[in-house]
Amino acid sequence: WSDDDVARGGSNYSLTEIVALSYASIDAHGWAGSTDALGNRVEGTTTRKRVESALRPIDDDDRIATTAEHYARAVRAIEWISATTDESGYLANLRAVVLAGVTDSKRMGLLVSLARSYDKHLEHAERKAERERERANEVRIPCPIGRVTIIGKVVSTDAKDTDYGTRYVMTVRDDSGFTVWGSQPSGLSLNVGDRVEFVANVERSNRDESFGFYKRPTKARLLATEGGE
Repeated sequence: WSDDDVARGGSNYSLTEIVALSYASIDAHGWAGSTDALGNRVEGTTTRKRVESALRPIDDDDRIATTAEHYARAVRAIEWISATTDESGYLANLRAVVLAGVTDSKRMGLLVSLARSYDKHLEHAERKAERERERANEVRIPCPIGRVTIIGKVVSTDAKDTDYGTRYVMTVRDDSGFTVWGSQPSGLSLNVGDRVEFVANVERSNRDESFGFYKRPTKARLLATEGGE
């Protein structure tokens, strides 16, 4: 948004109230956007519509019960977005509208999304902190070389485009204390958190003795999914 665009929007509602209502709606009904992850329009009442109805209720069904905790979360979310430094994109647009105090219906969808975005930020920060705690406490041993049986947890997955098509790769933390990276074994669809066992040829990294690269994985089997089944 440009400064002129923001200035023309006007201000009709309390920003803190909008975000607090957003949190109350999400707690009661879950997040409901106008489109799904693929960009397809979805049916049903969106979080934005619920908040807009609560701001100008016609009957009791339009009202959303808020608590002091919803308002406290709203304040923290507003403080967070105000301190972000992105120069372009979604967060920059949201910050510009928040700092300008624009709360008209034209920007309602953007403002309502702040609650969900802040929650995602907190979840990401917690996952990062958990990984750092795990790394601080983990036992590290030199990565073995040669033909190795690997039993451990998938800690990351990725898809690499090559001249021969898409290559699916993963990083596995072996139970004994070393980590390896390579192609996902054929025939298995693996996700972060899954436990897997396979045999592969392993070369140790010359930068980190506890890290290695594996090739030609065989005898692969899924030991447990992320949920533990």
